[in-house]
Amino acid sequence: MESPLSYISNSKLGLDDTEIKDPKSFNPNGWVVTAFQAALSVIQQTPIREEDPSSHFKDTLVNAVKIGDDTDTVASIAGAYLGAIWGKSAIPEEWISNIHGYRIYNGESFAVDDLQKLILLALETDK
Repeated sequence: MESPLSYISNSKLGLDDTEIKDPKSFNPNGWVVTAFQAALSVIQQTPIREEDPSSHFKDTLVNAVKIGDDTDTVASIAGAYLGAIWGKSAIPEEWISNIHGYRIYNGESFAVDDLQKLILLALETDK
């Protein structure tokens, strides 16, 4: 299967190193460019399993965290990109059930379903 990033890395963005360098080489990865490079590198270098292509989402994020340094930044960049490619169904159910947040105004915690409702509401009001 062709890399999900083939059209980006072949552009003039200067990201060709992400195809060949170890994701760990983009350190410190707390800076915008190196975090982006590390995220692209880990996406490209994590194999896509033929029998379960959408497992690429989980496999890549696990590998992103293993890079070290500013792992939350690298994993969130990779996760945003992979979420757009594979969709919500690729996110492991045990991860979804543990997503929660904090509402600033009334202090109630919320879950993925609440976030989806807020997104849909925002999209409706944007029309």
